[in-house]
Amino acid sequence: MARGRGRRIGLIIASTLSSAWIPVHFAPAQTQRGGPTTSPSAVSLDPPPAPESVDEELIEANSRPAGLLKYGPVSLLDPMLKQFNGATQKIGLNIGFAYTAVYQAASGGPGQRHAAGGDVDLFGNWRLIGQPDGLNNGYLYFAAENRHELFTEIPPAALDTEIGSLWGTTNGFGEQALTMKELFWQQHIGDRLILRLGKLDPENYYNSNYWQSDSKYYMNQAFSSFPVRAFPGNGLGLNLTAKLSDQWYISTGFQDAQGRKTTGGFDTFFGDFNLFSALEVGYTPTIEGVGRGTYRFTAWYRDGGDSDGKPHDAGFDVSFDQRVGDHLIPFFRAGTGEGNLNGIDHMVSTGVGWEGKLITESDVLGIGAAWGRPSNHDLDDQFAAEMFYRLQVSPDNQLTVGYQAIVHPSNAPDDDLVGVFELRWRIAM
Repeated sequence: MARGRGRRIGLIIASTLSSAWIPVHFAPAQTQRGGPTTSPSAVSLDPPPAPESVDEELIEANSRPAGLLKYGPVSLLDPMLKQFNGATQKIGLNIGFAYTAVYQAASGGPGQRHAAGGDVDLFGNWRLIGQPDGLNNGYLYFAAENRHELFTEIPPAALDTEIGSLWGTTNGFGEQALTMKELFWQQHIGDRLILRLGKLDPENYYNSNYWQSDSKYYMNQAFSSFPVRAFPGNGLGLNLTAKLSDQWYISTGFQDAQGRKTTGGFDTFFGDFNLFSALEVGYTPTIEGVGRGTYRFTAWYRDGGDSDGKPHDAGFDVSFDQRVGDHLIPFFRAGTGEGNLNGIDHMVSTGVGWEGKLITESDVLGIGAAWGRPSNHDLDDQFAAEMFYRLQVSPDNQLTVGYQAIVHPSNAPDDDLVGVFELRWRIAM
């Protein structure tokens, strides 16, 4: 029954998109984070790419913003990388690399209170069809990742269990062998539609947010993801994104409900055919005297899994971020779901971030607060807050210091407050 419902939703959202076909021109993408993208495949679909999409990772890797120091630990590699990128871009190939290390220390006890982990990322795209300024170009996208512990007994992804939190103190930073987490074909069809087909990360296409990245911005999962959404891991499927007018877009598609980063997923996708489906309608106004905003409205449904035995889930979410002047970007997210998978049926997060001149021209400061209600109403509602400061140390290096407050952790009823100190170092090139 759930499987049939997932198929019907996939057909409904696809037919909705096809009926809304309105021709418009797609201009080269501009990033709100400091200028035009160096990735020729990015297309302005209002909103810009999600913070951890391959396009956005390439923008960061190529930007080389000025920092506190002129040179950093990997600056000696810059001339070789520049020469290498110049050679590969002649054949339409763009490649980037990032390494991020995180340390978190929680107050109180018992259990493990210290967690550290690292994340290695290699990503890129390759234009195999068309010219740099063509309308019908085709690109192969790829992203490989390794996650590992550093010097503690647990990685940051496991700290939430130790402190009784309803959701994670990070969205990633667990343990994972080197894997191809994303591999898909992106086809531009005229000047109005993009089709993506392959192994996809649903967080990049539905209910995203300007600050959604635990490797760059907030670490707590209430901000770096949004765990009331029961999105599956990366899996085989497709996404269609269309711009309907200067201010409206649609993103829709389906993929394997049992998808995982570490597997190809052919057995579960073609064998079980349990689907995750989503439809997002986005509004992207530019308010005179204020700035540009992105307002996302997302409905999703996830079939139960035949192989993994997980139940179905469904929900609706909204996500807003609005630029106010040159530096401030407030955000708000709210969502509801059945809570069958992540144990959360209502959630709200909000806050504000600052980008721009602090110690350096490229620093970031953020503060946010969140509330979540467990699907088991015998447990306490949980509240969380986070504040962080990210310093651009050198063109390739960022240092982030932050603090989280977990109030009334749902799975630790004897604790009123758990504090989490956080430290993050990131290299991108």
